[in-house]
Amino acid sequence: MKTAAREDHLFVLRVWRETALSAPSWRATIEHIPTRARLSSVDLTEVDDFIRLRLADVADRPADVSERRA
Repeated sequence: MKTAAREDHLFVLRVWRETALSAPSWRATIEHIPTRARLSSVDLTEVDDFIRLRLADVADRPADVSERRA
């Protein structure tokens, strides 16, 4: 019986608002746990780009031997 291959990704995301500045702004840090890649940003769209890049990297990799047998 064939089962669908499953690949999980774990991201740790912290978002906060800096209010001590003259113009309050949002800040974020994100880490992709499997690769330990990290991003600190003041632009929340970069967080989206970071996630998409990590998922695209995995989608472009060839399946490993155990996934090909399934």
